[in-house]
Amino acid sequence: NNNTNNNTNNSNNSTNNLGNLQTFSLSVHPAVVMLCRPDFYSMLHTNEDALSIYNRNPALKHMIIRIRRDPQCFQRYQYNKDLVALVNTFAQLNRDLPSCWETKLDHSGKQFFIDHSNRKTSFMDPRLPIESARIVRQRHQLYAHQSPQLSTHYPTAQHAQQDQIQQQQQQ
Repeated sequence: NNNTNNNTNNSNNSTNNLGNLQTFSLSVHPAVVMLCRPDFYSMLHTNEDALSIYNRNPALKHMIIRIRRDPQCFQRYQYNKDLVALVNTFAQLNRDLPSCWETKLDHSGKQFFIDHSNRKTSFMDPRLPIESARIVRQRHQLYAHQSPQLSTHYPTAQHAQQDQIQQQQQQ
C-alpha cells in the first residue's frame, strides 16, 4: 500500500520535527505536536471517528502530510473544518484546559479556545494527547535515575504539568 510507505517516511520526518517542536512547545498549538507524534498514524487507526473523517477527505490527508513535514504549514490549515473535526476527536474532555487557556462560545454558539499566552484563538481543543507513552516512560526512567533534587527538574513547565496530571490519573 502506497499510503503505508508514505506514512512510514513521514513518521521518520516527524520524529525530527517533534524534537524541534518540543523546544518550542509552549508557543506551538498542541494540535501540531499531536499531529507530528511518531505514532500519530497508529493513534489515528484506533480512533474510529477520526479515521472516518481522514479516509473520506483526500485534501485532509494532504494537509496532515504537509504539517508533519513542515509544522509551519499548520498556520495555513488550522481553520479547515475537517482538520478541526479530526483533531477534536482526540480531545481528552476529562482533562482541565492547559494553563493560560480558556474556552468560550462564539455568536453562533460554537465553542472556541483562547490561548492567552500566545494571544491566539482556535477551534481546536488543546486537551490533546501530545506525548506518546514511550516518551513519557523514557522521561520517567531518566528522572528515576537522577538524584531526588534533579528529579523535580523538567525541560518545560508544560512537561511538569503533564507529569502531574498523569500521576493523578494513575492514583
